[in-house]
Amino acid sequence: MLIPAINAQTFEEICEKVRKVEKETEWIHIDVTDGVFTPNTLWNTPKELQNLKTNVKIEVHLMIQHPENVVDQWIESGAHRLIIHVESTEQTREIIQKCRQAGVEIAIALNPETPAEAADAYAHEIAFVQTLGVPPGKSGQKMDKLLIYEKIRALRRTFPDLPIEIDGGVTLETAQKAKEAGATIFAAASAIFGAEDPIQAMVQLKKVCG
Repeated sequence: MLIPAINAQTFEEICEKVRKVEKETEWIHIDVTDGVFTPNTLWNTPKELQNLKTNVKIEVHLMIQHPENVVDQWIESGAHRLIIHVESTEQTREIIQKCRQAGVEIAIALNPETPAEAADAYAHEIAFVQTLGVPPGKSGQKMDKLLIYEKIRALRRTFPDLPIEIDGGVTLETAQKAKEAGATIFAAASAIFGAEDPIQAMVQLKKVCG
């Protein structure tokens, strides 16, 4: 599955990007950063998400320190799925339980250098595990291919049936290799929104990602 990933500074920019691709996708991925867990800041206002007029489902990638402090706000935002980093909190299980009780899907993310084994304790409680192909934060970075492909293979060996999302550095080439390694969900930002024709870029990526 291919999911367009949005990096934006304002809610208006999010709405604009959603309109460009919403007719061609079931899900949209929105990156949220805080300038603490990440070197940069992006849009980070859960209350505004309630005003997003679209029929697509929204997954919010919380690249923020201590997500436990704001997870209630994101649950109330109307997001269908939240993604939290195991490196950003000591309350991963509590957040997972809170989301499940609220009927919101929850996934965990691993930074590029975080070993696949970090997902072991949570794999049976989550919608999927995500591995970042690049350091958290900025769009357009190049993937550390050897490191990431091996991590995907390790996750797939341990969890044959668990969906695995790759986010960061997704291109036609890296998507193909990640799929061969065992990835099943592909979040792509600059490969879609950096293209002259985002819809055509999605068409080409879908041929690879499925």
